[in-house]
Amino acid sequence: MKTKRFGDCDNHAHDDYVATCGFDSFETDVLDVARFFFLTFSAPPGHSWIDAFALGEERFGRMMGATMTHSVLHAVQTIRRNRRNPLTFINPCCAVCAKRITQEERYFITTLHSLRRNQRSEAQMFAMMVCEGQGAADLVTSCIGLDRTWAFAVAAAESDGASD
Repeated sequence: MKTKRFGDCDNHAHDDYVATCGFDSFETDVLDVARFFFLTFSAPPGHSWIDAFALGEERFGRMMGATMTHSVLHAVQTIRRNRRNPLTFINPCCAVCAKRITQEERYFITTLHSLRRNQRSEAQMFAMMVCEGQGAADLVTSCIGLDRTWAFAVAAAESDGASD
């Protein structure tokens, strides 16, 4: 995996802003957590996976944070298993850079975004792009699982709130 490191903020002129992509807060949370996993696999001594789980708990709640973060990891692993080339991603530790999104990150989150809007053909196309034609169906399956886990978490939180 290829990361754009600190001080590379000037190198993002070709990258879009996350805010212009039309993703909802769940999808941007998935992107933020995924970036820490991308960073972990790019620079293992940094142990960024710990930050991924901490952020997952913050974004997805204490009760479902670890489960949701594990689901994000499953999708990231699916991408890693199927790509031949390094995935370019934004360093999540740089607040300036993190406002941007690489093309490959966008393909990944657009896969999830499309599935959540019942646009399966579009999701399949973006999965093929991020996975470089290999294992796109596996990524679609991972993203469906991620969405279902989130739906369960939301339902559980609503049910918990109703019992108060």
